[in-house]
Amino acid sequence: MEKIGFGIIGCGHIAPYHAKALSEINNARLIAVSDIIPNRAKQFAKLYSTRHYCRNESIFEDKEIDVLNICTPSNTHADIAINAMRAGKHVIIEKPMALTLADVNRLISTSLLTNRKMSIVLQNRFNPFISELHSLIENQKLGKLLIGNATIRWFRPQKYYENSWHGIKDMGGDIVMNQLIHYIDLLVWLLGKVEKVFCYSTTFLYDIAVNNTALALIWFKNGSIGSIEGSTITYPSNIEGSITVLGELGSIKIGGIGLNQYDFRNIKGEIKKEIKNNQDIDRTNQISVYGKGHFSIILDMINSIINDKEPSTNGYEAKESIKVCLSMIESSIRKKPVKIMN
Repeated sequence: MEKIGFGIIGCGHIAPYHAKALSEINNARLIAVSDIIPNRAKQFAKLYSTRHYCRNESIFEDKEIDVLNICTPSNTHADIAINAMRAGKHVIIEKPMALTLADVNRLISTSLLTNRKMSIVLQNRFNPFISELHSLIENQKLGKLLIGNATIRWFRPQKYYENSWHGIKDMGGDIVMNQLIHYIDLLVWLLGKVEKVFCYSTTFLYDIAVNNTALALIWFKNGSIGSIEGSTITYPSNIEGSITVLGELGSIKIGGIGLNQYDFRNIKGEIKKEIKNNQDIDRTNQISVYGKGHFSIILDMINSIINDKEPSTNGYEAKESIKVCLSMIESSIRKKPVKIMN
């Protein structure tokens, strides 16, 4: 089978995860990379033995590239992806796909008009523990769903927010849109669409322009309720990234540093397992909160192209978590519950 050609736009922090995943997939090939900082593009290309560009227009024109992975600051995702699809490329977009609903809708419309496939990097859906939990819910093993909780207690030092888009509000650097969105997406995927939210967010410890802490109550359309807690002030390192689902027939918490272990699992009629050293499911990378999901996202795109189907984390899927994030931000500003925008 002929290899599918990939390009990476943006050679910053997240790009190596994409490049490494591409190197591990037999029918994928990294053709070129692009970055507006010439030396960064050159060094990244040298590291991965590929060619480089310093203008997006140049990588758009590369005929060997089928898919462009967009790893630039969040506020640039929409325009770059739209131009890439218009140039004939399928796109994989790092979360969030966009920072406004208007841009989300533009992306979805462009994907339809150009017949190009669009996948959003919501890689935790492919986490083996999360996949199993989703299957249990789909098969009614937990019965009626009652409560869902998402928690991230991570650490990012002051310097993380300095000289970077991470510290700029209009570029999506706040706790909700930059970190919590992954876990919000999981709650929506597992428990369904959200009706309203009540959120409080603030900034602790640092002199930065974005919020690094948020707490929220959420009401799901199916009658379930939930809570979200996120912060990047957990000194001195990440200690938890977890999802908890409580149902009438079972309770599961997937935790660890980044959804890499069962903290508890009790389901009616199921023989209770020793979960402390559970080896029934391959464990994800316990050091990195990113796990191994980029591999799965890219493989899913390749299968979507080969079989001409929609990627699992397409624009419609990703839109729901964006809506919740934007409503949380609005609720925090207005200091009252907010219905999820359409």
